[in-house]
Amino acid sequence: MKTILLVGVGNELRADDGLGIKFVEDFKYDQIEKIVINYPDFDLIDKIVKFDMVIFVDASLDVDCFSFEKMESVEKLSSFSHHISLENIFSLAKYYNSNLEGYILKIRGYDFSWKNELSSECIKNMNKAIEFLKNFIDRKIKL
Repeated sequence: MKTILLVGVGNELRADDGLGIKFVEDFKYDQIEKIVINYPDFDLIDKIVKFDMVIFVDASLDVDCFSFEKMESVEKLSSFSHHISLENIFSLAKYYNSNLEGYILKIRGYDFSWKNELSSECIKNMNKAIEFLKNFIDRKIKL
């Protein structure tokens, strides 16, 4: 059976920016591991390489409801050590575990102001994305 790590990314103090964390807290699935982070950093690589698959969940302004994309290794890594992208983290982890599969689930956020709750529109998108991801994992685990 595939081992899967679900990583929620976000800042709970910035309204919809906290949706990656809320998603992971609300996502109920026995066969996966879950962690939450505020931002990607190099320490995350050690956790990711132990799994067959990693799925990042993050808020986005660039999608209508949500998008789900397979990640590919990037050829050129960021030279900045204080800001590293999820794609760079995945690429470095894949260097140590060449069989690692990576996906990013971007969910539309609307309100990024300083408050500790998700907008109602964001919650609707998150609930649709939860159902989608459960179905995706069901199919992957059966392989």
